[in-house]
Amino acid sequence: MNDADKYANTHVLNPHRYEHVMVDFETYALEPWLCAVSSVALLHFNPLVEDEMGARTESLGKCYQVRFDEQPRRFFNSKTVAWREEHNVDEQEAHLPMLPPLIALREMALFCATCCLQENVLGPPPTEYGKELVIWAKPKEFDLTIWESLCHENGLAPPWFRRNAMCVNTWCNAHGFAPYPLLKQLVAKHDFGPAHDALVDCKVQVAMVRSCLWQAAEECEDNEEQR
Repeated sequence: MNDADKYANTHVLNPHRYEHVMVDFETYALEPWLCAVSSVALLHFNPLVEDEMGARTESLGKCYQVRFDEQPRRFFNSKTVAWREEHNVDEQEAHLPMLPPLIALREMALFCATCCLQENVLGPPPTEYGKELVIWAKPKEFDLTIWESLCHENGLAPPWFRRNAMCVNTWCNAHGFAPYPLLKQLVAKHDFGPAHDALVDCKVQVAMVRSCLWQAAEECEDNEEQR
């Protein structure tokens, strides 16, 4: 049975209908509706690839990463700023291009749109109706709230349909895996790159999505064999 037959037309994993993008924001505070953003990364991926190691580029699509310029209306928390200094986050981000928030948001929306074009899809070709975007975050209540609030401030609409938002933490729990222990297990097993880098975080989160899916599938097969 192939993936198209396995999942109903409306299922989030149906490869003929959906393309998937993981997002991660690095911030200067922890209040998602008003925190200032330092950088963001987007990563196009196929959750059905049986490859736990999300850092292998051949199993991933395009990525986008940028620093945000000044945000006078957003909040900086002194404790978070001090934590970033302690972990050298600003140094890690220094090589990234810097854009005003409005330009960065437009480029993020363009990136998401191009992931659904026929020449860029990671799954099967789109049907005559085209493909839809599914956006993932860990947790979505943090990163997607940041994105939505920035869009609101800049007079833009978020580039995803409200039902097509997925939370990595919820996904893990639904498949019987506690998110944080799974994250620690994957980071110990694979070299994804430096911590507190938005693109590295995206790769780890992709690995979490895939790991849950395929470990759960293997457990089901083991249970069937034992019957």
